[in-house]
Amino acid sequence: MRKAGKVKLEDVEHSWSLLADQLESFISRWQAGGSVPKLGEFLPREPAALRRMVLVELIKVDLEFRWQHRNLPKRIEEYANEFEELTDSQGVPCDLIYEEFHVRRLSGKDPHPDEFIERFPQQATKLARLLPVESSTESTCLFIRNESKEVEVGQTLDDFHLMCKLGTGAFATVFLARQESMQRLVALKVSGDKGMEPQTLAQLDHPHIVRVYDQRRLPERGLRLLYMQYVSGGTLQDVVRFLKGTPPDERTGKQFLQAIDESLAKRGEAPPVYSDWRRALAAASWPEVNCQLGSQLAAALHYAQRRGVLHRDIKPANVLISADAAPKLADFNISYSSLVEGNTPAAYFGGSLAYMSPEQLEACNPTHARSPEELDGRSDLYSLAVMLWELLHGERPFQDERIGADWGETLEKMSERRHQGVSLLAVSPADRLTRELTRVLQVGLDPNPDQRWQDGSEMAAQLQLCMNPRAQQLLNPPVRNWRRMVRMFPLSVLIMAVAFPNFLASGLNIWYNKQNIIEVQLPERATDFVISTIVINLAAYPLGMILVGWLAWPVTRTVRQLVLGKVVAHDVSAATRRLSLRLGLYVALLGIAAWILCAFAFPVSFNLQGGQMDLTVFAYFLSTLTACGFMAAAYPFFYAVLLAVEVFYPALMERNVSTFEDREQLCQLGRQAGFFLMIAGGVPMMSIAVLILTGLQNSMVLGILSFVGLMGLGISFFVYRRIQGDVAALLSLAKSNQLGGLLIEDSQF
Repeated sequence: MRKAGKVKLEDVEHSWSLLADQLESFISRWQAGGSVPKLGEFLPREPAALRRMVLVELIKVDLEFRWQHRNLPKRIEEYANEFEELTDSQGVPCDLIYEEFHVRRLSGKDPHPDEFIERFPQQATKLARLLPVESSTESTCLFIRNESKEVEVGQTLDDFHLMCKLGTGAFATVFLARQESMQRLVALKVSGDKGMEPQTLAQLDHPHIVRVYDQRRLPERGLRLLYMQYVSGGTLQDVVRFLKGTPPDERTGKQFLQAIDESLAKRGEAPPVYSDWRRALAAASWPEVNCQLGSQLAAALHYAQRRGVLHRDIKPANVLISADAAPKLADFNISYSSLVEGNTPAAYFGGSLAYMSPEQLEACNPTHARSPEELDGRSDLYSLAVMLWELLHGERPFQDERIGADWGETLEKMSERRHQGVSLLAVSPADRLTRELTRVLQVGLDPNPDQRWQDGSEMAAQLQLCMNPRAQQLLNPPVRNWRRMVRMFPLSVLIMAVAFPNFLASGLNIWYNKQNIIEVQLPERATDFVISTIVINLAAYPLGMILVGWLAWPVTRTVRQLVLGKVVAHDVSAATRRLSLRLGLYVALLGIAAWILCAFAFPVSFNLQGGQMDLTVFAYFLSTLTACGFMAAAYPFFYAVLLAVEVFYPALMERNVSTFEDREQLCQLGRQAGFFLMIAGGVPMMSIAVLILTGLQNSMVLGILSFVGLMGLGISFFVYRRIQGDVAALLSLAKSNQLGGLLIEDSQF
């Protein structure tokens, strides 16, 4: 028994080319008739892993021709006796056993799974799952002959004149063609007449997905013509090749454009002269380019996923770039199942494996129990994260991958490596943006789908957030930051923030009323004033704190639950998030109402202690308490709003950073802040003016009031500017990412 070696993934393209050539020659020999071709003549000598894989694929083709076309049946055991390397420690590859079952069923022999389980008891468990009794089967061949290779430039197929070849893949060839009836240039994909890609792509109309117009079928030639939007800037794979010799920290947006322009030049085209997006890219850093490309592609995946479409083959070669440097997803045509439904594993051998999620690798593995129906959009986002990591750091996150001795072993080893997670030891980005982008990609590469970004909108928003440092600080404050401390005790901090300016205003009001009302007009009621002040404040402050706590309790409780790691329903967090933006207004209105009620409480208290309060004196009390009430309401408003936009609201956003649904309320909050700033500055100035006009000559009182008013205005203005900056940062997220259509704005970094 020969032990198969390993083939590096860097050699996959060469290996695929060799495999395809050998199988093409083998098929041609069978089709030519005559004697049966000998397998050994088509096997490479080394490496052993590639030799074994080629052998397995040759046997699959040989089985098809023997059982279906030439009536020369041959069983797996006969091949194993002829080629000892076919059997390893785990026996014959399961996909090869399955292939015999498949071709015998197609030839009308109707084999039963029990026969194969008896013949290969070592593989019994896997075969029991793989071999269906009633459902249909598909071939597991890694190679399917590309019928489009017979089509050449210069030919006319149906309504299309083929002008030049844009690319060739495992299943199809893409041409630049002129559609005669419409007199327009299109990209024409010529492939065998099978698959579901046109039906899939016809559902999708998004600026970052290649637009498919329609399809034509040529049944007499067994061809399908899929014509779509012509994207002239090459692929992201071309960009990767262009930048391969440039260290990641030296890459720029200008080099990205140079790679696109090189692809345009190869097609005889010039870059657009006027393009705001290209100008923005030219001035962008490499991490900024990655953030923009990633958010646009994540938006496209979100759009497709909401329509029930998965891509399943995200890789640089499947991302086309327009002349305007906009990325567009192509090739929504992969749907391989580990139960061998839909397309075959051939789709992955030419380079897609390295970008696949661990669960997708398991779903493609015939020896694994995972069903492809278990895959969802998070698998595509994982592949996108791998691709963006490669762009950002110059290499894929999983190194030293190898092709095993057979298909199942290759997939199993790669899946195991991904389940170990990403190592950050070799990545030490110096700049903030690269660190944040790496963090976002690390979440996207989590082996557990539940720990990744849950949809494309979430990932796109996080990528946009990387370019918004102020919003980034709000949503992800440092570990030793006052915002994280406040999250631990949200209600206590809020009550203190509201109570403190009221205490100061209350002290100022008591001092002023004693100096200018009681001592001047009611000196005999000084004791009654002290008693009334104590009683009213002892009643008002506890009641006010209770009401503030009651209003804020849903918000502070939810924030506390999130800090403790508890799960909060999305509708609950959304409702409390919006409530947090109203806390400042509620606190301000509560404060004004409390101060005015206290003004009416003073004459009642005076009456209860004997004697009545003159209406003129009551008017003085009402005016001073109302003025202090407005000032006291303005300052708590700013502190409560500051806590809301810097602590409560970001904490309640969790990982969903799109603020589109709260956009109007955020804008309204900014307007409210401007109104209360006018109150904070205007009320003290108006009060001083009224006092001067009424004949107040006490310079000390006027000086203290002026000083306190200016200090309050200065602090309010500082907090106001900070709130406006925070609101602008949060609104910029809504501007870039809208949860509904997730429209990515292309002109702003």
